[in-house]
Amino acid sequence: MQGSQINLSEFKILAPSDEQVVLNAIQGHIAAYLQDKQPNLAVHTILINKIAYYSAIELNLELTRGWYLYGPCIDSYLEREKTFFDLRVAAPVHRRQNPVVIEECEKNIAQYAKTREENDFYAYLSYIYRKRSEYPQLAEMYVAKNDLFRALSKLYSKKEVKENEIVRNFDAFNRALLSNDYQDFISINEVDADAMLDYSFLLMERAIDALENEEARRAFHEPAEEFNNSAFKALSDKHYAATVKSFSEEIAKDRRNSFRKAYANYYHLARQRSDSLKMELVKPMVMELGGRA
Repeated sequence: MQGSQINLSEFKILAPSDEQVVLNAIQGHIAAYLQDKQPNLAVHTILINKIAYYSAIELNLELTRGWYLYGPCIDSYLEREKTFFDLRVAAPVHRRQNPVVIEECEKNIAQYAKTREENDFYAYLSYIYRKRSEYPQLAEMYVAKNDLFRALSKLYSKKEVKENEIVRNFDAFNRALLSNDYQDFISINEVDADAMLDYSFLLMERAIDALENEEARRAFHEPAEEFNNSAFKALSDKHYAATVKSFSEEIAKDRRNSFRKAYANYYHLARQRSDSLKMELVKPMVMELGGRA
């Protein structure tokens, strides 16, 4: 059965193949909405993710889903969570459109389109994290991480940013990381949390150095992305394991176990990158001391 032919309000997901049928249907409704309202809008999977995620909740459709790198995420989009999405692959629904999906389109696409116009993708994510989170234990972390990387993006894109803005956003991220509610919810132990905190402090030192040193500023994008792709990736594996839901408890259990194993790998990578960053920060001091000897 093609997605465009189903009634989302009555459909039941009974097998993994049904999930793609539902996604095809939702994409068809989104494609029709965009053709009518925003025909020239370039679309990210992040936007499709959010609309599909919240539509599924409102329609009581148990798509396999959880919270990941950029918040609400459908399982089949995990590996391409921040890529452009070609909605031409979706057949637009020309008959009566599903009111739940259309309401989600109206909520999300207006916010997303404004973000595209202002070239500030973090603004759309801020709307999701501040207004749409169903997990209060995670909300502070996602808001803090989003605000932090918005500030850091100013740094490596050579926009004006003050040291107090950098420090304030790192402090907010660190407070979120140290929250007991957060740590209990994602089941992270104190040793691991402290290691992530150390990495955060090291990156903050590198960011402050980049404010004062043009060469360090040009090179800052790499350590910032490494932090996102190791430390926050590890935390995101914890987030997904804590929030994954599915029509099948067996599938949900399998995904939880997979992401718990993935966490260990990315945590190890984060420790390696943290140690490397520490050596980079210490090396000039060691060389200076050696020169004085």
